[in-house]
Amino acid sequence: MKPRGNKLGNKNIVGEKVVTFREKHGIKQKDFLARLQVLGLDISPTSLSRLEGQYRLVHDYEVAVLATALSISADELLDGWRNQIPNQECCDIVMRKDDVIRVSD
Repeated sequence: MKPRGNKLGNKNIVGEKVVTFREKHGIKQKDFLARLQVLGLDISPTSLSRLEGQYRLVHDYEVAVLATALSISADELLDGWRNQIPNQECCDIVMRKDDVIRVSD
């Protein structure tokens, strides 16, 4: 695979990590595509390249398959997501496991 000439896009937050983990495991893009197809995710080489370059949106089920193909958890792919949200100051509502939401009729 030739080195990426353009800077990363802003359509997803997992693309750069997919590349990092894929290369860490020594998996070529062509072989990674085959793994994804075996797991039921049939995408083209162009689509994978756009995903990795963060120029393509990624569906939730794709995150699960990508993580499985890389033998990592989806959490590892999504780690650090909060740092990539533009205008974070408007998004300071974070649910903690002890938070309780009550809905009244």
